[in-house]
Amino acid sequence: MPRDALISAALRLVRDAEHLLEPGAQQFPDEAYYLAGFGPECARKACLESRSFDKVLGHDFADFAESTLDVACALDPHAHRLGAS
Repeated sequence: MPRDALISAALRLVRDAEHLLEPGAQQFPDEAYYLAGFGPECARKACLESRSFDKVLGHDFADFAESTLDVACALDPHAHRLGAS
């Protein structure tokens, strides 16, 4: 997925999650938290030039994902400039 599409998706997912938590007739906190987890995932992937790490960089933020992000940032000259880590 192109960088601009990932950034757009990150923003859209967070907005959608906020909408699901707005006061009103019904709120959907479980769904909101689920969607909100994908926002940072998309943003982090957008900061990397290579799409090689996309499948490994999930939204669970486990130690494995953090280590993978560190490696990806070390290999990608653009990542630190974009604030991926």
